[in-house]
Amino acid sequence: MTDPDNGSTTYTYDDGNNLVRTNFPNDTAEIREYDDLNRLTSLKTVRVDPVTGTETVLSSFDYTLNDAGHRLQVTEANGRVVNYTYDSLYRLTQESINNGERVFEYTYDEVGNRLTKSDTHNGSTALTTYTYDSHDRLQTEVLTQDGTEVHTIEYDYDPNGNLIRRTQTTAGGNTEATRYTWNDDDRLVKVETPTNVVEYEYDTEGIRVSSTVDGVTTDYLIDKNQPYAQVLEEFRSGDLETFYVYGHDLISQERNGEQDVYHVDGLGSTRGLTDEDGNVTDTYDYEAFGELIESSGDSENSYRFAGEQFDEDLGDYYLRDRFYDQGSGRFLRRDVYEGRHQEPLTLHKYLYAHGNPSNNIDPTGFFTVAEINAANSVRDILAGMQVDSGSHLINAILARGDYGVDNFLTDFAINAAFISVGFAASYLSQNLTRIPVPAGGMVVGGSLDNIGSGFGILTGRSVKVSKKGLEIVEAHLKRFDDVPQNKMMLERLQSAHAANRPISQADAVFYTHEIAEAGFMSRGMDYYDAHNAALAKYGVDPRSVYAPEVIQAVPEYFNSYWKSFWGLN
Repeated sequence: MTDPDNGSTTYTYDDGNNLVRTNFPNDTAEIREYDDLNRLTSLKTVRVDPVTGTETVLSSFDYTLNDAGHRLQVTEANGRVVNYTYDSLYRLTQESINNGERVFEYTYDEVGNRLTKSDTHNGSTALTTYTYDSHDRLQTEVLTQDGTEVHTIEYDYDPNGNLIRRTQTTAGGNTEATRYTWNDDDRLVKVETPTNVVEYEYDTEGIRVSSTVDGVTTDYLIDKNQPYAQVLEEFRSGDLETFYVYGHDLISQERNGEQDVYHVDGLGSTRGLTDEDGNVTDTYDYEAFGELIESSGDSENSYRFAGEQFDEDLGDYYLRDRFYDQGSGRFLRRDVYEGRHQEPLTLHKYLYAHGNPSNNIDPTGFFTVAEINAANSVRDILAGMQVDSGSHLINAILARGDYGVDNFLTDFAINAAFISVGFAASYLSQNLTRIPVPAGGMVVGGSLDNIGSGFGILTGRSVKVSKKGLEIVEAHLKRFDDVPQNKMMLERLQSAHAANRPISQADAVFYTHEIAEAGFMSRGMDYYDAHNAALAKYGVDPRSVYAPEVIQAVPEYFNSYWKSFWGLN
């Protein structure tokens, strides 16, 4: 791709469609290596001599994985070595840097709330203890240094579970309070700190479009054609201050006529910036949950841990639907995503990344992406999907596993064929050439332009419920708890099928989502990954899965955020 300054970024892939090399416009390059299971094992950034082609290593991250794919160790080019230890639920319990030079340790209660965090460094230990109420809302946070109390923080919430007050009291009795104000959609709109006042505005889809600090406003131009909404330009008091260039991910920023190129680790965290000549200007080291523990350079940069936008005035990360406090490893408000009873950690309303931030991310603020490689595949595939010129095929994601003839025929149950991409494309072209594509029936078309409207690529489309498709949905729902909202949605599909009536909006989303989810699980994915992949497959908002009539019939299962999506408040 070519940026506005005519700089070129190019991508190279292996036969498995894994990204193996990225060449940046400032003569730097990123090189990735994978194991036989396509799991990232090495990521190296080099500076390439434009004359000789000689490569000089700027940074590198070599990963040791366990059988489940979780990172046990990362070895860096500068000699830094980090070891990770997990409990039986894969929650991070220890992060040891350079053979114990610095050690972070964590303990949890039975539902995943962090009980303690210790930070041992240079012979001194900082210990933080946490308490919670019956709704898993953080109540107190007490910090001691080598046994001596430093401060206590108390938290208060509104009835919706939004943080409204954070009060810090030092051992000497000095008290400072930060107050948080939320709108009717549970969006953070104002923060009053001891030193300033920050205000936020959002668009109709809940994406932040401006922030005002002590009367000075920064406006954000948002690109919603990315897999996740991204800031393209920042305007300070009406003047363009920064613009960003994206390829698969963030490539560079330009401020005051100077360009910085981003270099990341395997999690996607920014670990370095280079200037237009490929010289390293800034470096960043984080603890596992995202707190910055060491840095160099003074370039202004908002994109740091997990590649996400850090709010300097608030001190937290903006993850689109929610703000994340990296200090406590929690979000500022409860999650509207209801979770799944089969996976208890998904039921937690405040926990970040299931307590496993060395492997997981949460770019939407809705739910954790369980595997970084899967997340990269989702981003890459979303970025590269194309719609068939005849509109006879619907865009889709292939997340892990093979895509065989049986899957192809299953997909035709909803009268639509699904294009896979990358390594599956050759498989399909070789093995499915003799399978006729139906000439008639419901055709579901669309493009990524519709993502973000709530119904994704199903926006404005109708779907006919087929007998085969209905059977798949019925069988799939029998796997789970008999909850009324699922039963009611199924009855709506059965009624539409009996009347030969096309469905649209929530009914179409629910129908196609359950079929896609069943297909992913039949290929070996666990429920969590299958659910997320099915949402991403059509680019739909999680709240679009249930019809407004169902939400009104069983309102105890849905909060105001679901209701506001349908205008039911």
